Amino acid sequence: MIKLIKKDFISYWKFILIISGYIPFLVSIALWAMMDDFGGIWIGFFTTLSLALCIFGSLVFLINETHTNSEILYASLPVERSTIVMSKYVTAYILLCYSYILVILSTLFIFSVSGGNDKAFDLLLSIRGITMMFGFMIVVLSYILPFLLIFGMRKGAVINFIISLLFVMLKPVADIIENLFKGIVELNFSFIEEYFQSAVLFVTKLSAADAYTILLGTLVIGVNLSMMASIKFYSSRDLE
Repeated sequence: MIKLIKKDFISYWKFILIISGYIPFLVSIALWAMMDDFGGIWIGFFTTLSLALCIFGSLVFLINETHTNSEILYASLPVERSTIVMSKYVTAYILLCYSYILVILSTLFIFSVSGGNDKAFDLLLSIRGITMMFGFMIVVLSYILPFLLIFGMRKGAVINFIISLLFVMLKPVADIIENLFKGIVELNFSFIEEYFQSAVLFVTKLSAADAYTILLGTLVIGVNLSMMASIKFYSSRDLE
């Protein structure tokens, strides 16, 4: 597995070099523009931008493999499919970590240049903010990887987008269904939102140690389930 991971970094060093340039550039431009044009950092927008950049940075090697048909080569190697999957996961997580470090360093740079007057920096650069954000990135990446490995980059991206869109549309669709059957059948889907808000409130009230313990446990379970699903279905996938 170590050889496969080394192969990824040696083969795609040019793309990693590009990541090293475009992530700091885009993060710095975004932060500076928000402070200069809007008077402060929009946490929601910056979080979304950071997530998108880091996820793309972690998947750049898979994207290139799709264009070069490198997976066909894997099919001819005397290597177990499970080993291939685990190497891809490790490579993706390493690149995710590297990409997020670039985001943090870029944020620190803008913080030092601007004087750090925006209070949003206190959250973005705090230990809790960094760990929670990185944990969320790992969860998102663990959710995406099985689709890409099982169905391939193109089909997997489309299927993942459709499922994610359906998930986002759950509440609006539930509201529409409630209105359609109003007066006919008593339907109430608000319990889903209430459970979610209760979970968020529960986590926010925890001590730092308890919050990190739950985060670590969630990550371990999520990563293992994701990897098990990928190994199971990737093993039977036709790479020819």
